[in-house]
Amino acid sequence: MIPISSQSPTLPSHNSLNYELLSLTAICGEVPCAGSSRLTASESYRKKVVTSLTHDKLLRIFSSHHLRGYRLGVRTKRLLLQQEPERFAFYLSGCSDTNAIKSEVPRRIRLHRIAQTYVTMLNAGTMIYRDEKPPIFSPAASGPFHIEQPYFYDSREMKEAELEMLKIRGSRMAGALFTSNRVFAVYNSMEFLPVFEPQVEMRSKVMLEQVFIIFSSPFVIVFP
Repeated sequence: MIPISSQSPTLPSHNSLNYELLSLTAICGEVPCAGSSRLTASESYRKKVVTSLTHDKLLRIFSSHHLRGYRLGVRTKRLLLQQEPERFAFYLSGCSDTNAIKSEVPRRIRLHRIAQTYVTMLNAGTMIYRDEKPPIFSPAASGPFHIEQPYFYDSREMKEAELEMLKIRGSRMAGALFTSNRVFAVYNSMEFLPVFEPQVEMRSKVMLEQVFIIFSSPFVIVFP
C-alpha cells in the first residue's frame, strides 16, 4: 500500500493491487471504474486502494457523458517513466491515445474496451507487459521467438508492424493472443452490437498467421 501521508511516492510492489491498477491505467490510458472490480473480489479493498491512490494524486477519476474512468496523474506518469521505462515508455510518450487522452466518447469507449480485454487477460495469467513478452510486432523484430506461455498484444502494439498493419486498417480486433501453438484474434464489443467487415477481419487473421510463422517457433497455426 502507498501511505496516504507520503510526500514523495514510490511505485508499490508488483504483487499489489495498487501497482496493478496503476499499470493497467498506464497501458490502457483509461480504465473504467466499474471494470476495475474484476481485479479483486473484495469491494472494500478496491475502494481502499482507490482512495489511497487518488489521495496521493497518483490516480484520478474522470467523469463525463455518463462514463467514469481512472486516469493517471502527471507525477504518476513521470514516476513510471523514470522507474520502469521499458514497460511504460511506449504508452506514456508522445501524443498517443494512452498518453494524450481525448474526451470524445467514442475514443474513451475504445480505451475502456481495451482495458476490459486487458483485465480478462491478466486474470487468465496471460503476459501483458512489454518487458515480459517478445517484440513480435516491432519493426526491428528478427525472431524467431519461442512462445512458451500466452502473450497478449493490443491493437496499438500490433500497428508497430507498420506496412503489414495497413492491410487491416478498420479491423475491430482489440488485439491478438499468442499461445504455444495457436494465435487468436481477440474481440470485445462491450455491450454494443458488433459490426464486422468480413473481408477486413479475414485479412487480419491472415496477417496474424504470417506474423506467427515468421517470428515464432514452427508450430501449427489453428484459428478458432
